[in-house]
Order: sequence, then C-alpha cells, then structure tokens
Amino acid sequence: MLRQMSYEMYNLYNDPHGLSWNLALYFVRPGYICAAYHECIWKRARIINVLSTNEVTVYCVDYGQCAQLTTKQLNFLHKRFMEQPAISMRGTLTDVYPLDYHWSANATLHFKRLVRQRDLYAIIKDTDLEERILFVNIFEISDFQHSISEQLISARLAGFSRNYSDETIKAHNGRRVRYIRERLPSFDMLEQQLFVADSDKYEEMFDNIVYNSQFYKHFVAPKLTNPFRYKLEEALANWLEKFKRRKELEMSSIS
Repeated sequence: MLRQMSYEMYNLYNDPHGLSWNLALYFVRPGYICAAYHECIWKRARIINVLSTNEVTVYCVDYGQCAQLTTKQLNFLHKRFMEQPAISMRGTLTDVYPLDYHWSANATLHFKRLVRQRDLYAIIKDTDLEERILFVNIFEISDFQHSISEQLISARLAGFSRNYSDETIKAHNGRRVRYIRERLPSFDMLEQQLFVADSDKYEEMFDNIVYNSQFYKHFVAPKLTNPFRYKLEEALANWLEKFKRRKELEMSSIS
C-alpha cells in the first residue's frame, strides 16, 4: 500500500508537463498536511515547526519520522492521497519496564539493534483508542520463541512487567496499571519533537518533572524556567488535563 502510494505521488509531482504543486507560503504553518520530498521520495507529512521563511520541520505520518526540509520540498497534497489514514501506527512494547527512572541509553541502543532492518511480527496485547496506541509484543519472523521484550530482559536491560497479567489487572478492578514513564513523553510530544531523545541530561530534567508528586498526584502543571521550552510546558499542561479527566472517570466507575 505504501509503495503504491509513493509510486503514484512520484508520478504526479515529477511530471515535467504537469501543474506546479509547490506549497504557497501562506499555508506553511504548523498543523498543515502536505506532501514532502524526503529521502528521494514523496511522503505525506504534517508541518510541525516553521524554523524560518524557507525551512520547516515536518512529521512524515506514514513513516513515523521527523525531517527538517526547505519549503521548496513541500507540495500541496492531492485529494486522492487524503482518504487513506496514516499507515504508521503508534506502538508501545509490552511486558517490560526500565530498570531506572527512564530507559537507559544502552537499553535503547540494544532495542534498535534488535528491530532495525529486520522482518518483525507483532502481537497486539492491548489498545488505547483515545491516544491511538497499540501495545505490542514483537518477534522476529525467524524466531517466534523469544520476543524482543524477553531478549531485553535476558540482556539485563529491562525488567519483567506483571502489569499485563490477568491477576494484576483483576486486582486493579479490570484496569492495567501503566507506569508514568510509559505514558510520558506522550506520542504527541515525540511527534512534535518537543522531547529531546538520546540525551541523559534532558531525561533527568524530564524525570524531575514527571516523578514530582505535585505533577502526577495533585495534577499541578510545571513551570519551566527555560523560555525555549514553553511548547513542552504547554504540552505537559494539556496532557495533565486529559490524565486528570481519565483518573476521575476511573474513580467514578469504581465507586
């Protein structure tokens, strides 16, 4: 499906006798859906940030990746490419938890080695329809006996989570307990590049926010001193409001 869409987009936008599809500057704004030329192919993308008059950051919705491009690499998206929902899905690995406050750099690196450039098979164990997240267990097609989660645990880079067991779910009134760092940073924050990945210093700063009892118990949004992180501050406040509503609904259903 993705290969066919890329082929059709290439033929449309690279037609030397066709119309000019270049995105007008008026539409170059955060949230606008367009076609972006990235890694030698055309992709459906959402503009995340406008960095200057000729440079933007986009999120490629079918690939789950961000890219920094020039405005000349953006085209209007033809209506025939608007019907298909995003092909890339949000996914969270199941049955594991980090051995520290957050995933270590070694655990992240080992995970990437296990999954990149490989044919994989995923079993969906749970879903979050509101946030459009699939909670999956991943296997290599050549090895159905040992999941990626089990390999991380064997390498002593992750702990085994019992939160997916029937006994634990039953003990919490039919709800699966989710760690705070399983919820944050949210996919919205990651897709908008509000979270700096692969930075221990940034991870520690984030830990200090989300593990603060004022944040996750009393729903008090943080006030960040760095003015360049105002978008992260807004995103955390918005997430906290949704999280609070969810907790209130859970408590009302229990009572």
